[in-house]
Amino acid sequence: MTDDAPLPDLLERVEEALGHAAMLKLAHAFGGQRINIPNKVRPSSRWAKHLGVELAQQIADLIGGDTDITVPLGPMAHGARARRRVTALLGEGKSTNEVVREVGLHEVTVRRLRRRMRDSDAGGTDGRQSDLFPKAK
Repeated sequence: MTDDAPLPDLLERVEEALGHAAMLKLAHAFGGQRINIPNKVRPSSRWAKHLGVELAQQIADLIGGDTDITVPLGPMAHGARARRRVTALLGEGKSTNEVVREVGLHEVTVRRLRRRMRDSDAGGTDGRQSDLFPKAK
């Protein structure tokens, strides 16, 4: 997701009703997780500990309590951004382990991206799709 990509519906609703900071806090604390939204937020709940009782209750009231939802990653999704960063670092000659440490992706992902870069530079495909215009022998 790019920085200017539209937000998933749930996060957009939270942002419109409670502000950008509230949406970011929700996405950061629970993005990608399946959670239960309570009717009444208890101060000792994980929900309240991460969002604060007041914000947690406002979100519960907005979404509707006693609901199981998966909170979208929204702006916390970093897949495409991370892949661009990996490509740049590999292009600078960094090792797989250096890239893994810096970007926070699994080494298998970094190796896969390195292989795709190498295949692309060699004029080949990444193995998932055949050449549209195969080279004559």
